[in-house]
Amino acid sequence: KRSDWVDHVYQGLKQQTYPYWEWVVTDDMSPDKNAEKKLREIAAGDHRVIYYPQSYKKELFYNPNYGASGNVIFQMDSDDTMYPNILIMIAS
Repeated sequence: KRSDWVDHVYQGLKQQTYPYWEWVVTDDMSPDKNAEKKLREIAAGDHRVIYYPQSYKKELFYNPNYGASGNVIFQMDSDDTMYPNILIMIAS
């Protein structure tokens, strides 16, 4: 439901000093399709972003590893901030 915050989260990820990240995203069945559209556009233009179509609400929340291939998984809401050095600190 928060299409206005999608760019905020994406910009924080793109500023990461750790280069090996992926972002698995979903819209969580929002009636407002603007967030889904924006997330799909980002995924189409960036190989590190994977759009995960859910078959039921909160599917990705309860199964955060769906679609992910990494060793560390963060669950983020649309209004969370990803500071530039957080991934490098965790990966080190």
